[in-house]
Amino acid sequence: MRSRGIIVTLAVLLTLVFAGVNWPSLAVRLPLNLIFIRVQAPLGLVLIAFTLTLCFVFLLVSLLRRAGQLRQMARLETELEKERVLVQKKRLAELESLESRLGERLGGLESNLRAAMTEQYSRLEAGEQAQAERLEAHVLNIRNELASDLERFETSLRRSLPPGRTPENGPG
Repeated sequence: MRSRGIIVTLAVLLTLVFAGVNWPSLAVRLPLNLIFIRVQAPLGLVLIAFTLTLCFVFLLVSLLRRAGQLRQMARLETELEKERVLVQKKRLAELESLESRLGERLGGLESNLRAAMTEQYSRLEAGEQAQAERLEAHVLNIRNELASDLERFETSLRRSLPPGRTPENGPG
């Protein structure tokens, strides 16, 4: 766009300089054939007017084209903004969906963890219960062994005492 404007401006300036330098030759009236009619007019001024008119038309077409481009850019920017809003809404929806899925998974993991902890706690209690039962059985076994050993000792002690004496009534 700038190069076109520069070219048009230079063409207009060069035409004006040329016209200014050659004004007396351009202002001479000559007979001109315009296909349908014949007129007496300064040929140089007619050519300068034609050149300036072409430059003006060229400039006008360039301006109209640029205005069309600007309108199209504005329309595209509006569409782009609408698409940005749609993309942002879609991203928010995806984030909300992801958040809900993560919440569900986290809830599932939490319930699984609680179930595992409950299971481990019950296993631990069962293990402690079994260990307590084993310990109780062991204590009972030791008590029975002690009672048996004590009975054997008493039996052996009774055998070693003279007749008529008992360990309960002591010596004599």
